[in-house]
This record gives sequence, structure tokens and C-alpha cells, in this order.
Amino acid sequence: MKQVQFNKIVAQFQNLSHDQRLQLRKEIEHCSELKEVCDLLESRIETRPYCPHCESSNFIKHGFRNNLTRYRCKSCFKTFNALTGTPLAKLRKKELWMTYSQCLLDSKTLRKAAKLSKIALGTSFKWRHRFMAISQKNETQVLSGIVEADETFFLKSQKGDRHLNRPPRKRGGKAKKRGLSKELVSVLVACDRSGHEADYITGSGPLSCLWLRNNFKQHLDDHVIFITDTAKSFTAFSQQEEIAHITINISQGQRQKGVYHIQNVNAYHSVLKNWMKRFHGIATKYLDHYLGWCNELHTRRISEPLELIKLAFELKPPLNKT
Repeated sequence: MKQVQFNKIVAQFQNLSHDQRLQLRKEIEHCSELKEVCDLLESRIETRPYCPHCESSNFIKHGFRNNLTRYRCKSCFKTFNALTGTPLAKLRKKELWMTYSQCLLDSKTLRKAAKLSKIALGTSFKWRHRFMAISQKNETQVLSGIVEADETFFLKSQKGDRHLNRPPRKRGGKAKKRGLSKELVSVLVACDRSGHEADYITGSGPLSCLWLRNNFKQHLDDHVIFITDTAKSFTAFSQQEEIAHITINISQGQRQKGVYHIQNVNAYHSVLKNWMKRFHGIATKYLDHYLGWCNELHTRRISEPLELIKLAFELKPPLNKT
């Protein structure tokens, strides 16, 4: 904009009403937030210059659209921008992403986040699960040293489904059968003394030794001391893999053996369950998103909206670039 045009606009400010000045201030703030978000997104191309379609680094600028630079790959002839191939691709209203990210950091419900961000409830739902794709970790979390592990359970939920294979429940509900059953989804939580934490959805009912061998062994260092309760699956797994194993018999009131205990993992169970209560039941198909969300908030302690946005659109670099 030319300076003469800008001066004419500034001269009209004195004629604005109070409500109009407030509205103008909000628009200016949104423009500032939009610039911050777009600058962050564009930095992805600067740090990892490759085509998300074919992983080629031979591309050129190809216009500008939706506040982002477009690029055209000379190898596959496809166009892309900084968000192509990321969980945030094709999402609009980037000027509201900062406000919505803060709602996620504050663990707001869908309706409260929609109201604060001034978006539709459906948009709030879509954005939540796009931003919470941070739970799909790119790298395998390897635990070392003293490793505590214990499982916790969540009621299997079809929340949001139009066709249920059981009578509907309200506000989460309770399992019909006592004890462990296929109505419950098992979540294994493991952590070491260095502050690394990982959680895994293991399926319906109690944890099995076979699942541990196929899915959990790769996340353990070669020389760990494995501390669990007296569940048979943990004992069998440790014996078969020849892992040093210490059991804590919680049912008999035992809390620790010397320096060995499972209090850290049980404390995280309490944090996780209390944090989940505000959502009044979570659909099982989205449980992994919420586990990752809670992990990022309480383990990595993300506190800035831009940091959350960066994690949400970040991708693992390709192994072989052309």
C-alpha cells in the first residue's frame, strides 16, 4: 500500500465508534497472529527443502495462495506448499490457529474451544484431531535404565457413532461386567527414571505376553531393570526375553522393594484419568489422540501455541532424498 493511501485510512480513525475501534483492534491482532503462523509454516520448507510427493529437492516457486507460497516440483510436476502432506493440510482460518492452540493447551472442551475461537462446533472437532496428530510419534520411544510399567483401563466407547451394537450410555457410563472384560480397553503406560514416558493401546481385555513380545520389546534398551506388578503377562514376557524383572505386590500392600517401585507410572495413571474426566467419555477410535495430547501437556510440558502448531505440522524427514 502506498503511503498516501495509508494516511487517508489513518485520518478516518477519529470517526470510528467505540465498537468499531474494538473490532479494528481485533482484526489487527488477527493479522499479526496470521503472520506469525505463516512465518512458522514457511520455515518448514527452509529447513527441509523437499517435495512431499516424491521427496525431490528440485522445485521452484509457483505463486502465492492462502497466505502461503506455492511450489512446483520439476521431478513429478506437482504443486505443494508448506502444509502439503501434514495433518494441518487444507485447514483454513490460520489467523485463529493461535487462539485454538491455546484452547488445546488449556484442555478446553470442544464447545468452549469453538466459542472462544468463534468457529463452528464441527470445525472445532476437526481441528482438535488434526492438531492432536502429534500423538502419532515419528520416532520409537526407547526406555532405558529402571523402567516402570503398568496397565490401566478405559471403558470401550462408540461415542459419536450413528449405529451402536449396544444400548447407548450417558456421560461415559459403566461396564456391565465386573473386573476385566472385553468391555474395557487396556492402555499400557511405561516410564523410566530419566523422564521418558510412553503409552500404548494394547486392545480389549487384559494385557498378553504375546503383545508385549511383538510390540513392547523394541521400546526397551538391552540392559533395563523392568519393574511391574505381579501380572502373569509381565512375568512370562521377562522370562522369555531374559530381562531383569522385579515385581511389586500391590494387592498385599507392598509399595516398594528398596529403590524399586511403580509409583511414578501409577502417579501418571492418576493424572491421565483425572484429565480425561472433563471430556465425559472419549471415543475409543480417538483414544490414541488423547493419550498423545495428555503426554505432550504433562511430560513435554508444551506451553506456547506456536510450539504446539509446530509439532502438529512437523513431519519426519525422508530417509532418501533425490
